[in-house]
Amino acid sequence: DVIDYLGGNPVVCLSQNESFLENMTVLYYSYPTGYFILTNIGCSLSVVGSFLILLTHILFKELRTLPSKILMNLAVAIIVSNLFILIGGPIISSFPGKNLCTSVAIILHMFFLAQFSWMSVMVFEMMRSLRNATKLTPESQHFKTRLF
Repeated sequence: DVIDYLGGNPVVCLSQNESFLENMTVLYYSYPTGYFILTNIGCSLSVVGSFLILLTHILFKELRTLPSKILMNLAVAIIVSNLFILIGGPIISSFPGKNLCTSVAIILHMFFLAQFSWMSVMVFEMMRSLRNATKLTPESQHFKTRLF
């Protein structure tokens, strides 16, 4: 099966299976061209913005603190996943077979998990920073107990 642009609309490959390794079939799902254009614009803007974040942190070494290194890793994960979204469809439509579609899906899944993980690390680091910044002194603890 070849994933193609049918009737001018981009096609997405889906797998419908009883068992993941057995009886794998590729279905065709066509979505409107407007969605395709909106997806390409949004992913392109995200790649440009993430690349600018990465470039800024590479050029200015004084910005390379732990939170900014986490942000740089998140930006790399966003860039790679959005590039696979942008170029994955044309690559899949150029070469026949379901293995390429499966490979692109696995890579996208991995980088979406990486984005989620780096965002979780970022939240943990922010929580730790705020907790350390708002430690109570004995005077403020006394004020808090008298107030409540």
